[in-house]
Amino acid sequence: MNTESDFQVPIGFELAHQEWLAKGAGKFHEECFSVGYFAYYRTRYWALVRQAIFARDSATCVRCQGSAAHVHHLGYDFLGIDHLHPETLVSVCGPCHQLVEYARRAESLISKISRRIIRAKRFIENRSNCFEQSAAYDYARLLEYQDELAELQALFATGTPYTNCRTNADMEGSDDKSLRSESHVYDARAVSVISGWQGSEEEKEARLLPMLELEIQKCKSFAATVLEPVSPRARQSQQSCAAEGMTEPGSKSSGLELLVVGIRFHRGNADGISAGEAVKFVREPSNAYDPNAIRVNLRTGGTLGYLTKEVAAVFARQLDSGGEVCGVISKIVRNKVYVSATPQRF
Repeated sequence: MNTESDFQVPIGFELAHQEWLAKGAGKFHEECFSVGYFAYYRTRYWALVRQAIFARDSATCVRCQGSAAHVHHLGYDFLGIDHLHPETLVSVCGPCHQLVEYARRAESLISKISRRIIRAKRFIENRSNCFEQSAAYDYARLLEYQDELAELQALFATGTPYTNCRTNADMEGSDDKSLRSESHVYDARAVSVISGWQGSEEEKEARLLPMLELEIQKCKSFAATVLEPVSPRARQSQQSCAAEGMTEPGSKSSGLELLVVGIRFHRGNADGISAGEAVKFVREPSNAYDPNAIRVNLRTGGTLGYLTKEVAAVFARQLDSGGEVCGVISKIVRNKVYVSATPQRF
């Protein structure tokens, strides 16, 4: 059984550690998952952890450097032992609170993908015979992870406060049929791709592993982007521009800034392209996966990728009435490509 000396208590969290021991240590950690978040946040233990985090961060928001009003969890795996893992907690102000939540959601995706990688490795090593384990099933889930991350990226880029729409729909039970239908779409897409791969089921799973690991890196990169410090003035400028659907003044583009997804499948990475390069937006009404699909072509004629489903759903009808629309690559950030087109053209 662990004693007090077995724990490396971070400096500044000694009082929280003493309260944790008084609460029963490991037993308190286990109970925290059953008492509910609101009850947990009313405990003296959490008050001491919160106080220590504010002291560590000088009560300064991790994003805008303004005055912090909240301590935010980037993940809930260490609920009840937060003082031993202070790296999972950040100080934030009110306006930044729901934006920082995007980082927590990215961390949640990382956990899900990591568990799937573990199951896939066990399957490859013939140590698991889970009835639902197959390359097609795992590829379908990968497609879901990619779409969820793209959705988070698109919403964060516009400064939209985070709301977990999927969870709300699940709780209300209003979209169960829709969610099942969406899952079947992913399954069908995965089967069509995996059926073209050569090799055994284990070999196909092995081929999927680096794709899953790459998705983890993309999630980590996005979480880091969310937590990048910005000045209060820059944050106000970003929110103002997002509200107008425009890029920031002085940027290389002056129109709508849109994320391009699917680049990895069409050209592997963003090498060889640069900001300012011309692109074309081309509708694909016959696209098997999205009738609103809008393809982004490079000036060479090759496909760069596609606009996100959420953006395509907004602009498809307008684009249908005007044929091809030109734009430019506005910026490339950590291998993520953004393109822009003037509002008048869209």
